[in-house]
Amino acid sequence: MHRRIHLLSLILLGSAHATPLPALIQRVEEQPAVKSALLQVQQTRLKLSAPGVMPTLSLDGSVGTGQSALTGTTDTSSSAGAGLAYGFITSAQQKAQIELDIQKLEADLNRARVAALKDLLAAEHAQRKNTVLVKQAELDLRIQQLELKTREARFALGASTATQVSQSQLMVKKAELTLKQQQAALRKSVQDLQRLKLADPQTLPELPTPPLDQPSFTSEVLQAQQNVLQLQLQGFKLGMEAFPELQLSGSYSNAGNTLSAGINQNLDAQLNYSRDFQGNVQESWNLKLSAKFTLDLTRGATQALNQSQLELALQDLVLKQQQLAERKTEFSQQLQDTLNLIEVSRQVQDLSLTTFKQEQERFKQGLVTEASVLQAESQLLKEQQNLQDLFQQQFELQLQLWEASTWYPQNGK
Repeated sequence: MHRRIHLLSLILLGSAHATPLPALIQRVEEQPAVKSALLQVQQTRLKLSAPGVMPTLSLDGSVGTGQSALTGTTDTSSSAGAGLAYGFITSAQQKAQIELDIQKLEADLNRARVAALKDLLAAEHAQRKNTVLVKQAELDLRIQQLELKTREARFALGASTATQVSQSQLMVKKAELTLKQQQAALRKSVQDLQRLKLADPQTLPELPTPPLDQPSFTSEVLQAQQNVLQLQLQGFKLGMEAFPELQLSGSYSNAGNTLSAGINQNLDAQLNYSRDFQGNVQESWNLKLSAKFTLDLTRGATQALNQSQLELALQDLVLKQQQLAERKTEFSQQLQDTLNLIEVSRQVQDLSLTTFKQEQERFKQGLVTEASVLQAESQLLKEQQNLQDLFQQQFELQLQLWEASTWYPQNGK
């Protein structure tokens, strides 16, 4: 009896203390799904420094030799040069697209982290719950054994039938089977903790709540933003096609040095320099402006269709943002309701604990049987199970709020 009281005290006190979160977060970062999602973010970030987004620098050179058919002399030639190309509009468009891709991948990374943390917390919850269920099964077995002992004694006095004794024996067997099943479940939950490299969770972790002003960028919202951006870029391209294609280019050469440059209506610019080491290039220059107009009779209809698609995409974006805000509000309300239930459950648990202690005192005074004490202890364990389930529900709602807020704690804070 005293051993069970001590175990109950550990359970009841354990739920009042907090476990540091950094250890769990470290385990999250070790999960394969999280590592894969983080690698995709890092790979996509490299695209921000790739040619096309950043100015493209090129170097070139050549060396050659040949024999003149007229004079028979051998001529050699060598040159070197450098070029710089940059599309101001194209680069800005590509950068905006890549940044959206990064945001989307970061949202996927956040989702993977939350899912991994949810699995870790579920494993800890299973271990804590199975520990209590084993204790509950032990109590139920003890209660059935006492009931069997009572009926056997009554049967010896003729106050009970053989059928009633058989029924009690059957109930003892069922309680023994239940205990074995719960012990097997507990062993499995301990093995799961070892596989996940988690310690025996004697206490509950504390999960922080995202800031109220935390901006939200879930994958669905970012995908809608991406659709809007693509249609906007398509509309810009169609609008530019309504104007002639312009190309301004020029060059200047003197004493083997040649400098050339060019730019078009899309602000795609090029700058090149070359050096002929033989100095055969004479002084010269040129400036050229060219224009090309493509006749497309379907352009107007295509622009109208693109505009209609853009309006629908904008409406879809607004709808998804509203749905996200509603989800955050719903999760916050459910979380508050759960916290209120936890407070009530704590009070009920305290009452059950008081009743259990009262039954112990009455048992010492000979006023009640051991079965009455066991019944009170069993009720106390049931309240503890209910409280544990509410804590797990609290964790799940907090993680859903993390995901909806695209938020994840750094170093457990």
